[in-house]
Amino acid sequence: MTITTEDIIKYVNAFTFLSCQTAAESSAKTNTDADILYTSQSSNQGNFLLFYGIADAQITSDLAKNSITMSDVQKLRAYAYFIQHLWEMKFKDWDAKETSINNDKVVKGVAGVTSGLAAYNELIAEIIRAGSSSVLSTGIVRHADDIYYPSEFKDVPFDDVEMEVI
Repeated sequence: MTITTEDIIKYVNAFTFLSCQTAAESSAKTNTDADILYTSQSSNQGNFLLFYGIADAQITSDLAKNSITMSDVQKLRAYAYFIQHLWEMKFKDWDAKETSINNDKVVKGVAGVTSGLAAYNELIAEIIRAGSSSVLSTGIVRHADDIYYPSEFKDVPFDDVEMEVI
């Protein structure tokens, strides 16, 4: 499957709290109140094509740095989360430890980490954990000394009952 910008927009709309304008909507000048506009921006709206370019560079870098590959679905989720992160960074208090609006107060777990970046980092960590667990071998390999040395060379000078397992 070749990932298209339309696919990424579907994932942004599905996996984040943001609404994103499609290329067709941009041409027709509809959905202009979306959180992310396709080719333009305003003070409270992001630019999808700019965010996509930055996200693509970051995802490519992270894949190479961690020597991992992603399925198409994982990559689409990564784009959605990183684009959300970039949109959140657009606002002045994005890195505040806590924010409040009217009587609602939100305290972040880590200052400077947007919810989009936290989701992106968790996705990358899941992929790294999944990749590293499949490489581990649980079989015991016997050394040649174990096979060819006489049994008396392998004996320890005390009984098993004297050993303490810590």
